[in-house]
Amino acid sequence: MINTSKNRREFLIQTPGIIGLGIVAGGVLQAEEASAATGKSKVIVVRNPKAITARNICDRKQAALMIEKALLNLTGKTSTIEAWAALGVTKNDVVGIKPNCNGAQFPLYGHSELVYALCDTLTALVAPNNIIIYERYTSELSRAGFNVNQSGSGIRCHGTDKGGGFDEREGLTRIVTDTCTKLINLPSLKVFSGFGGSLFLKNHIGSIAPGEMSRCHGNTEFISQVCAQPGIKNKTVLALCDGLRGTYTDSDPWYWGGILVSRDQVAAEYTALQVINEKRRAEKMSPIEIPEYVRLADTRYNLGTVNPANMEISRIEM
Repeated sequence: MINTSKNRREFLIQTPGIIGLGIVAGGVLQAEEASAATGKSKVIVVRNPKAITARNICDRKQAALMIEKALLNLTGKTSTIEAWAALGVTKNDVVGIKPNCNGAQFPLYGHSELVYALCDTLTALVAPNNIIIYERYTSELSRAGFNVNQSGSGIRCHGTDKGGGFDEREGLTRIVTDTCTKLINLPSLKVFSGFGGSLFLKNHIGSIAPGEMSRCHGNTEFISQVCAQPGIKNKTVLALCDGLRGTYTDSDPWYWGGILVSRDQVAAEYTALQVINEKRRAEKMSPIEIPEYVRLADTRYNLGTVNPANMEISRIEM
């Protein structure tokens, strides 16, 4: 089980398996250089108990510190503006952020404070109006505590119902295909029946037309197909999981107080599932198996790696 330390520590996990095993010390630049040399996918795990309260109130400043720490460790840079540039973001990009505002089975929405803290780091490089927080419906964003904004100033925030509908060729929201040049996938850490962990791949169900939802039933591979569409696959620069408050069953929440970030959505999904399984083991429950669609995202759709031997996971306790 991952334990929260009172001290500020940074670790680089070199060996495959559950987070917390095979730990050796490593600095930010050394970790990035090691990742580049080995060709392994980096996943950064940051926990900060000050970022969330037992009443599910997120501290935006503490969330910002977590995000900054994660970005710098992921890229090996010394400032967030350099980190975003290293991730391929330019001042001319329009960056779309897809949070999880789906309340099915358990109302676990992404924390708006965390998302806006992420936006704060982006605005060092990108104009606020070139950032779009989106979902399928504008009402979903409003319900989750986001500030709806369709104006020509400030961070934009609206659904596809207010953003031009869906592209017929790719079956994706035009916010993704026509408006955004870069994407950030930002799901919540939760379990969802039929899909195992409802994480990065499933989060983009909110990017498809409502009429396509039926294709997900009995065909979990479909969500990997969605993420393999050029509009998503070629534009995604960051995967970030909101794990401040998560679920380890369909209805049992717990305050994990952390985030995960990676350039590799599949490696991030694998790592997040290990976090859920550590909690399940602590509760004497059987672990969730890695879903087949996650494996296919690697072997068939080349969206990332599901093999822990091909990952390097850095753990940071704040």
